[in-house]
Amino acid sequence: MKKLFFISTFFMALTAFGQKKASGPPAALFACWAASYEENKENNQEKLYRPCGYNFPPSRFRQNITFEKNGTCKVLAVGETDIHYFVDCKWVYDKKKKLVNVYDDKGKVKMKLKIISADKELLKVLFVD
Repeated sequence: MKKLFFISTFFMALTAFGQKKASGPPAALFACWAASYEENKENNQEKLYRPCGYNFPPSRFRQNITFEKNGTCKVLAVGETDIHYFVDCKWVYDKKKKLVNVYDDKGKVKMKLKIISADKELLKVLFVD
């Protein structure tokens, strides 16, 4: 009986460890996010994003990024003539550091975001150099 208990406990622990190890980015990340500049606190590295459909006040440019589950994303950019356009990028998640690396089409790192928290209403990140 003790052996059965030990074996079942061992397999449950392995299963729990395997599930934790396989965790990816928060499910809420997979959406369109717009920078909420108005809510950022002065001298704070933490940056806030709201869903793209959020009722923001007018702004000349508002950073947007859309994360897809397949490892692609679209980042809103500003051209020389102030025209806005989306750039197709790829992202990779480092689960140990909770870091999202966004790469342009040439494989160059475009941005690094450390995820502080994410839910359907608010994404909190730190931009990492």
